Amino acid sequence: MEKINYFVDLNILNDQAQREIIDFYEFLIFKYGKVSTVSKNKLKNFLAESIKVETPVNFNRNELYER
Repeated sequence: MEKINYFVDLNILNDQAQREIIDFYEFLIFKYGKVSTVSKNKLKNFLAESIKVETPVNFNRNELYER
């Protein structure tokens, strides 16, 4: 699932609707917790680093399909 950041302008809603949206948002944070940005950064750094191998391994098409 692709994640998209949405920015919602609550100012177009009346006060009651704004309170309901904020209450629901706080409920979701309580139920599912916050996403840690530290773990995302660690994963991004891990994936950005190259994997070092001593010698390159060459495969031909037949060897790839052998089990």
